[in-house]
Amino acid sequence: MMEMMLISVSTGVYSIDLIQPDSVVVQPGESLTITCQVSGYSLTDNSYATGWIRQREGKPMDWILHRWGGGSVYQNNALKNKFLHYTLTSTSSVKLTGQNLVPDDTAVYYCVRHCDYFDYWGKGTDVTVTTASTVPPTVFPLIQCNPGSGDKITVGCLAYNFSPKNLNFQWTDVSGAALTSIQYPHTETNNKYTAASFIQVSKSDYDSRKSFKCSVNHDGSVKTLQVPTFITVTLKQPSAKAIFSNNQAELECVITGQDQTVVSDTDITWEIDGKNVTNSITSTLPGWPYSKTSKMTQNYEQWKTVNKVRCSAIRKDVTPVIQDLTVQKGDGSQPKVAVHVLPVEDVGQGDSAKVTLVCLISSPVQQDYYIAWSEHDGQKLPIYADGVNFPPQKTENGYSITSVYITNNKNWKANFIYDCNVMPAGTNHSKNSGGVSKAKSNLNFALSCTDDASEEDEFSSLWSTTSSFIFLFISSLFYNIIFSLVKVNMTAFSAFHPY
Repeated sequence: MMEMMLISVSTGVYSIDLIQPDSVVVQPGESLTITCQVSGYSLTDNSYATGWIRQREGKPMDWILHRWGGGSVYQNNALKNKFLHYTLTSTSSVKLTGQNLVPDDTAVYYCVRHCDYFDYWGKGTDVTVTTASTVPPTVFPLIQCNPGSGDKITVGCLAYNFSPKNLNFQWTDVSGAALTSIQYPHTETNNKYTAASFIQVSKSDYDSRKSFKCSVNHDGSVKTLQVPTFITVTLKQPSAKAIFSNNQAELECVITGQDQTVVSDTDITWEIDGKNVTNSITSTLPGWPYSKTSKMTQNYEQWKTVNKVRCSAIRKDVTPVIQDLTVQKGDGSQPKVAVHVLPVEDVGQGDSAKVTLVCLISSPVQQDYYIAWSEHDGQKLPIYADGVNFPPQKTENGYSITSVYITNNKNWKANFIYDCNVMPAGTNHSKNSGGVSKAKSNLNFALSCTDDASEEDEFSSLWSTTSSFIFLFISSLFYNIIFSLVKVNMTAFSAFHPY
């Protein structure tokens, strides 16, 4: 037997490459064809030979044959009736064919160059001879559970329950550039295989939610997975507008992600006080960004008794992403409510100018409030609307909450009446600010209306602290609205395609 030495693939200074396919699957009795593309030397140069060697699992290597550039062919007598070699000088390639293959011919077949020894090797073609039908892999992402203190995060791609075992991974970043990865050997259970591949990414890329693509090639079919597949869950407080208008509590749970397939395949489930809820739930799937919204509606009498709501994003083989909402019911005490109005001259005098009203709510204890603004002309029933609410702030005497509502100068000049309506969670007893309008106010100053004159000193202090923040908020709000409109208009002209 000819002496053989296994040398790792190298492109060195001579740029010699032997390119062959990753894998081939054949049925017993069928024929085999493997083509090897050669570069870096001539197939007609008699100083070199090109041939084939195979490695069966758990057995010594088998030299099959090699052919010199001058035409001389040397073969393994035990295999010469099974395998033939062809030289295709026009395409600078060689071809190995095999006849009547049996399961024992399952091996990795290497295309090799010979000089004084086999000095250059192809990466090998994994040949499987089997009667088993092809079973595609199930693929899902792996993410390091505990990032630790290092600057690298390990993410992976797991393929399992597939057959035959010929499978390869390829990783790319968002630009399509190939990434260096580690692929572990396949494991077998009941004639099905499992394989895994990993890459390391910088912690800063991971924290900024950059994603990477893992492509799994099995039996000529490719599955691509985005890793990590981030899902964000947002559970919103009930709409105060719906509570005051329809006596209903409407809650929205929104999931968003970077992969359309992941978002589409993710289910949203609801729990109230630990019990699953399936009634009065509707779901929608908007476009970009990829998102799904589930809305749960409860009669307010039912909602009053609720202490905790859970929204979960559920996807097969992935840890659920959960968002909880705990209802803070306080001690049932009534809050103090006051409305302040920013001077119109600060935002303009035309009909389209915006008038900003600020509702300040004070309570000795922390609790949830449903805050709805209403406006009417004194003739028709009030129309309720949601304002922009801010989280509770700890004060010297308890807690305060701020809600901002923006109306137009036209309605303000027509003496529309505006109320800040406040419903403490878990009660039926709402409280309002007593109404504010231009007719009741002097626009030369920041104005307020409370339902109790004795509270004025306390709210004056709160208003002094809050007013400067409100001016900054209004500026930021207008900027965000303009930015969002520009972004929406740009998005409208884009076409989106799933991976």
